[in-house]
Amino acid sequence: MGRKCAIHQDRDAGSFCVKCGTPLCEECVVKLNGRPYCSNCSDVISGTQQVKTQAVDAEPEEHEKKVRKETKLGNIGKKLRGKIPRKIPQVIRLPKELARILANTADVALIVMLSLPFAWIFRLITFYKYKDVGGLGFKISLYLAIFMVGSIYYLLFLYRFSATPGKMIFGLKVVRYGTNKKPAFGAIFWRWIGTLAASIWSYIGFVLGKELLKLIALTSEKMPPIYIYSIAVGSVLIFTILSLGLVITFVGKYKRGFHDILGGTIVVIEENVERSKEK
Repeated sequence: MGRKCAIHQDRDAGSFCVKCGTPLCEECVVKLNGRPYCSNCSDVISGTQQVKTQAVDAEPEEHEKKVRKETKLGNIGKKLRGKIPRKIPQVIRLPKELARILANTADVALIVMLSLPFAWIFRLITFYKYKDVGGLGFKISLYLAIFMVGSIYYLLFLYRFSATPGKMIFGLKVVRYGTNKKPAFGAIFWRWIGTLAASIWSYIGFVLGKELLKLIALTSEKMPPIYIYSIAVGSVLIFTILSLGLVITFVGKYKRGFHDILGGTIVVIEENVERSKEK
C-alpha cells in the first residue's frame, strides 16, 4: 500500500519533497527548478532566492556608484598628472649630454655634503700627526671621507636602482651595453673603478696644468712670448690628454666614457629602456 499525502490523507503521494522528504500529492507539489518541494520548504527556498536576486540586482547599482566615484577620482588624477610628476625621473628632461653633466654635478655635490661629517671624524684621528689647520691632515681626511662615501653611494644606488640620485632626477639610467638590462654588481664595481681612475687622471692633469700656469705668472717678464704661449698650450694639452677618460663620455655615437667601457655599460634615457622592454 502506497504512502498518503501529508496534507490530503485520502490521496496517494506521487512525490516527496527533496528537502524534507514529506510525501506529497500532485496538488501539493511545488516545483522549483524542476524539482518537487513542499510548501514550507518552497517558501524558504523562494525567500533565499529572492534575497539573492535582490543582492544581484543591487550589485549593478553599487557598481555604478563605484564607477562614478572612481571616475571622479580619475578626473582629478588626470588634472593632477599634468602638474605633479609620477616619479622623480620625469621631473627634468634635457639633452642627454647636458643631463649627464648636471646629474654628475648633483651627485658630486651630494657626496661632498655627505662626506663632511666623516671628514671631521677622520680629522680628529689625524690631528695627532698633522696639527696644522686646513693643511695636509684636513686634505687627507676630506679625500678619505669622499672616497668612502662616494664608493658606497655609487655602488649602492647603481646596484639597487641602476641610477644615482642625480641620474634619477634627469631621467638617466645605467644599463648593460647592447642589452638594456640591469648591470650585474661586477660590472658596476668595475665601472666605479673606471670612474675613480678617470677622475684621478683628470685631477692630476688639472694640478700639472695649474702649476705650469703658475710658472708662466712668475716668469712672464723674463721669458720670451713664444715660450709663454708654448707652456700655456702645453698645460692645456696635458689636462686634456689626462682627462680623455672623461672627455670621451661626450664624443662618438654612444658616448661611453672609460668607466662605461671598463664596466661594459652605457648611460641611456630611462624612457628608452621602458620602450625596449615593451617591444
